[in-house]
Amino acid sequence: MPDGYTVKIDGLKEFRKALRDATDANPRMLTAALKSAGAILPPKIRGNAPRKSGALAASVGQPLASGTKGRIPVRAKHAAPVEFSKRGAAAQTLSAKYGAPPRFAYKAVGDASEEIIERIYDGLESIVSASGWFK
Repeated sequence: MPDGYTVKIDGLKEFRKALRDATDANPRMLTAALKSAGAILPPKIRGNAPRKSGALAASVGQPLASGTKGRIPVRAKHAAPVEFSKRGAAAQTLSAKYGAPPRFAYKAVGDASEEIIERIYDGLESIVSASGWFK
């Protein structure tokens, strides 16, 4: 570390193990927390999606969660180029209308980040409470 400082956290290994055990004992609660956090995103993503035929917005699915990861499926084949493209005539048109990449999905996540964090925190708090750590 800079300037020779060292940070030591006593009990971190034990805390991580206890947290892992709590989430292993309550995997459905963690999945529910991730889905709850993700539930606010599909309407925001649909609202931000560029509209020509409406297929892109219609292809935004409901939140999925497995283990410690969550995702929002977007099934349109042209979703990634619309979100991320930087080259070509189509990209120039998209940039002029909707701004630089990322254009719609990542922007929705950024706009809702505080609410997402709060919902995940609430879910983790319920897991920890169910495990007897807090009452």
